Amino acid sequence: MLVSRLTRISLCLLLMGLQMQQLPAEPPRGLTLADLERMARENHPLIRIASSRIEAAAGQRVQSGLYPNTHVGYHATEVGNLDSAGAQGFFLSQKFLQRGKRKLDMAVADEAIERSRFDAQAMEARVMNDVHLRFYDALAARSEVKLATELVRISAEAATASKRLLEAEQVGENVLLLAELELETTRILLDNARTTQYEAWRRLCAVTGVDDLAINTLVGSLEVLPPPFSWQQTHADLITMSPELAAAHAAVAQWKLALERAEKQTRPDLDVMLSLRHHNLTSSEIANIQIGFPIPYLDRNQGNIRTARANWITAEQRVRQIELRLTDQLATAYQRYDSARRQVARYQQQIIPLADRSIELVQQGYHHGQLGYLQLLTTQRTYFQVKMDYLKSLSQLHSQSVLLKGKLLSGSLKQP
Repeated sequence: MLVSRLTRISLCLLLMGLQMQQLPAEPPRGLTLADLERMARENHPLIRIASSRIEAAAGQRVQSGLYPNTHVGYHATEVGNLDSAGAQGFFLSQKFLQRGKRKLDMAVADEAIERSRFDAQAMEARVMNDVHLRFYDALAARSEVKLATELVRISAEAATASKRLLEAEQVGENVLLLAELELETTRILLDNARTTQYEAWRRLCAVTGVDDLAINTLVGSLEVLPPPFSWQQTHADLITMSPELAAAHAAVAQWKLALERAEKQTRPDLDVMLSLRHHNLTSSEIANIQIGFPIPYLDRNQGNIRTARANWITAEQRVRQIELRLTDQLATAYQRYDSARRQVARYQQQIIPLADRSIELVQQGYHHGQLGYLQLLTTQRTYFQVKMDYLKSLSQLHSQSVLLKGKLLSGSLKQP
């Protein structure tokens, strides 16, 4: 009976082991681009600045719609007349604005809110684009570390093969020294690549607004290429959808309304005052009504009108300036994107396969004593340079694609 129980236990353990082997492996832990975007939205100060500016503009909108306060006060006249207290009482005064002034003030404030919203969109786009740029920089730095590690392995194998060939008296001692020297040089390259990776990681932390991220493994690959862009469509999208241009157009509308408001200011507002007093000499109740308005003779608000008109003209020209600047920047970014796209295609289709096959053949020939070390060294360095140039092309392709898709906005950590 004890034997049968042990047999059942053994079978259970065996089945549990088989089930554990069939369980799918856990997905790799790390930070995706979506995770980094979420962190930046929660922690980047520019996002909060953008929100605060919208709130400030909304506050100005509320203020512009408020009517002037009523004044209330004490009023006394003829005090001391016939040794009496004279007429004493209180007064109320109110300014009545000309029709349309307050409406124009609110319209100007509405355009200011619209402008601040477009500015906020531009700020958020700068943050998100910077997150994408730093993400791909970190991926490129990680790939550089992998490449340098591979080069160290290749150099170490070459040094081992050189030592074996020296022992077999097929090469001289100088060959071994060159191989060991090259190995140390590649280790320096690896150290530099790791330092670059740390820098890229710290800059990624900075742009997300997080001092330190516990997981330094990114989920992503430079080999996943971005979709293609055409100049015509990209330029059209930039001109029609750029938040910078939208904010500039809102500024034009704002200053146009401000000019109309400045011109309407010449229509005087009415000041109305009502006072009620008790006249102590006659024991009478006296009411006074006073209505007045300024005569627009000396001050016709001509200075403010002139300023508003100049600001309106400036805002219109600013739109054109931004259009030209964006087109100029897009031309440079698109040229870099197009060059990088062509280079990546050439590397993937022709250069990388040739480099991989070349290093494989030369390594085999050297290990069998069929090729000299200098040929191996030259091939190693060419292989490394080809891979590094490929990484640079991939990094350039991703960074320029981010700018093209993100309306050329970046620099969220720069001084505004």
